[in-house]
Amino acid sequence: MDDHRLNAESRIQSITEPPLLEPSKPRIARPIAWSILICAILCVIAAIIIPFLTKQTTLSLVLYAIGGVLTVLALIVFTRRNRPSVATVAHKSVDIFGVTRAERESIYQQATAQLEDQQQTKTRQKSLYTLLALVDKCLEDETLNYEDRNKEGQRIVNKISGYIQSPPIFDPHALELAHGAFHAKSALLREEAELRFGLMQQIRDRLRAPSDAGGYQDGPWTNFEYDFSGSTFFYPIEFSRVFFNKTADFSGCTYMHEADFSGTIYRNWADFRGSTYLAHANFSGSSYHGAASLNDSVYRSTADFSGNLYLDQANFSGSTYHEAATFVNSTYRNWAVFRNSTYLGAADFSRSEYHNQANFHNSVYTGTVTFNNSVYHNQANFHNCVYTRVASFSDCTYHRADFSGSVYTDDVHFNNCRYGGDVYFRRSVYNGWADFQGSVYSKWANYTSSLYYGLAGFQNSTYADKTLFRGSVYGNAVTFQGSVFTGAAPAFMNVEAWAQYISFFAPTENVFSLGQGQGYAIDTGASGLPSGCPPLGAEHRQYLAHKNGELHEITQHLHGNDARTTDKLGLTKELSGRLKSTVEELHAWREKITTIPLQEQDRQQVGV
Repeated sequence: MDDHRLNAESRIQSITEPPLLEPSKPRIARPIAWSILICAILCVIAAIIIPFLTKQTTLSLVLYAIGGVLTVLALIVFTRRNRPSVATVAHKSVDIFGVTRAERESIYQQATAQLEDQQQTKTRQKSLYTLLALVDKCLEDETLNYEDRNKEGQRIVNKISGYIQSPPIFDPHALELAHGAFHAKSALLREEAELRFGLMQQIRDRLRAPSDAGGYQDGPWTNFEYDFSGSTFFYPIEFSRVFFNKTADFSGCTYMHEADFSGTIYRNWADFRGSTYLAHANFSGSSYHGAASLNDSVYRSTADFSGNLYLDQANFSGSTYHEAATFVNSTYRNWAVFRNSTYLGAADFSRSEYHNQANFHNSVYTGTVTFNNSVYHNQANFHNCVYTRVASFSDCTYHRADFSGSVYTDDVHFNNCRYGGDVYFRRSVYNGWADFQGSVYSKWANYTSSLYYGLAGFQNSTYADKTLFRGSVYGNAVTFQGSVFTGAAPAFMNVEAWAQYISFFAPTENVFSLGQGQGYAIDTGASGLPSGCPPLGAEHRQYLAHKNGELHEITQHLHGNDARTTDKLGLTKELSGRLKSTVEELHAWREKITTIPLQEQDRQQVGV
């Protein structure tokens, strides 16, 4: 735990459970009434006795009158309700647990009015804790049915949430960045931070209850809706191991300190979209039974989503991660959407399972990224992505997958994968080692229109259907050693209506010998290359070297300067744009040299 968090907790500890609701004093109305009545009775008795003793009828009449007045007064006191003074709600102790529903309303009105006092922290504190106690009383009121209890309690919860949402009145320059988190320079703001931290702790404790089996279970406040949208949390948030049965809205929030939502269960919509996290964000070990919206968010520090279960849609699209992001060991029962995101640090999605579509397309990864040992039961979309460091998809199982249009400026590993449906790698650029070895393809495998700068390894794999490689350029050695094509011979060139599409190979130690047993061979010509495919000429190699230098320069600039600028995202967008532009130039060149237009006689000769 960070030092700043420990310091915050030490400051806040004294107010998390303030002695605001002391036991009430005994009611005194009934004893006073009895005393007055006794005096009235004595007066009447004296009025009866005195005429026999003194013969003074006047005194007797006076005593009768006094007795009558005292009797009336006693009746008034007896019937008068001993109401607590509303004025004491936020200034003195109040026995909230002994008041009626009507009295709760008066207390509620007074407490909410005193929340507007921006100068007296203790006044706001007492008012807020009074509201907490009012909700507890509502839930315990057996004179109300469940719906009425929940409705009355929800109104008060909304008021408490509204206070959390409201910006405190303070100097906008009263926050300074220190040790990776914001600290308040203003004493007033520090007091407010402590107050709100304690209030959120109280809410958290009511969202869970100790379980007989250990751990936690549903708490008394679990069935309320919570709207904290747009809040600025200038204090740590610790909402771990809590239970939300209804909507939990944290959209558009800013977290200046650590945010801990680990081990939480959301049985309805969990809305965290459009939020900014300036310190570590921990969502690990949680279960989402309704939709999980975490899209369009910014994580300035590390983020942990490991070990989560998503039973409905999970949306992380359009987000930016400035440091490491972890999504390992997670299960997605419905759509999982990560598209249009930017990862400036390492990202780990390994050992996860996707039962519906998984969408990662149009994303940029400038740190290492790992998807190893994952299972995709439906369509997996990774097209049009940029990877500037090592990317690993090893030991995965796919139903259908699309990796087309991607750029890999470092090594990429697709080894030991299983593809149950069609898979597309077309129109991609591989600047490092492209590792596809040891994989099994049950349907189509499309590698067409791609460019390989580094080694390309397709060895020891099994292809049970059509496999297409045409229109590609291999700038380094390629190997198919030990692979088997059982469905059809691999196609490195083909002829269509108006053109012939061929592939170019580097004049290096290419290996086209296949595995033993049944299957189709690769038809090679006198040059040792697949039939119809020429070697790269000196001019081609020179152009590739030039463009490779441009790619290397852009990538090195990105990796070397992103840590020295305050606008990492802006720099990444600029450089990734340049990278994509260079790649498009490469594709245009590749398309030009691999496409041979056919004349009429050529079309007749080849039968098209």
